[in-house]
Amino acid sequence: MKLKIIVLLLCAVFFSSCLSGGDEEDDEKVHDDFDAAVVCPESGTNAYGMPNRGTFVDERDSNSYRYTTIGKQVWMAQNLRYREIEKKEDRDRVLNYSTEVSYCHYEEDLCTEKGRIYSYGYSKKFCPPSWHLPNGEEWSELIQVMGGDSLASIRLKSKNGWKPLNPGDNGNGSDDCGFNVLPAITTIYGYDGYRAYFWTETPVDHYKRFDTDEKKVFEPKYSAGSSDDLSVRCVKDSDRIH
Repeated sequence: MKLKIIVLLLCAVFFSSCLSGGDEEDDEKVHDDFDAAVVCPESGTNAYGMPNRGTFVDERDSNSYRYTTIGKQVWMAQNLRYREIEKKEDRDRVLNYSTEVSYCHYEEDLCTEKGRIYSYGYSKKFCPPSWHLPNGEEWSELIQVMGGDSLASIRLKSKNGWKPLNPGDNGNGSDDCGFNVLPAITTIYGYDGYRAYFWTETPVDHYKRFDTDEKKVFEPKYSAGSSDDLSVRCVKDSDRIH
């Protein structure tokens, strides 16, 4: 008789835990109250007095970029493609020469969509005036506004251009806010269509990674090398708000 009571109690505990687990899953779904119309409305004006979405021209080279307002931030919606030739002088050999300080794997469209890639040092210098390379906190703010670690990647990735790892899979995102992350070749990963790497300004948190098969933005456990070349997205300077 005692054995039956113990068995019944154990069964009750087991079913109770199963039910509560299901409730927790349901709660997680309910708590995902992301609404693009609230987080990143297409119409209206942002804190800078600009339309929430639009284009701006980089005065240095006349390149035009799309931008999008997400929460309180304004981000470039395309990868940076500013090109600068660095002039150097070798005094021992009495030689002046020029060298590229960024690279492009997509010359067919002049890197318009996927941009150029830069070393860490140059990535901090090349954002347009009144824009800057985002630090880890600014990336974290973006990720949280877009639904947190478990959902941000799929909402920031472009609706096309991503190659699935397995037949029948879909590596594309939903691009809810026009951020339009596209996969791009870098010196860390040389296969096109599967990953996107972006520098951050924060030294201990050098880059963010988007994968074709992940819903989250990858947080690196080690820093990229200073000689690696990655993509750059710039965010508007917050001290310019009027």
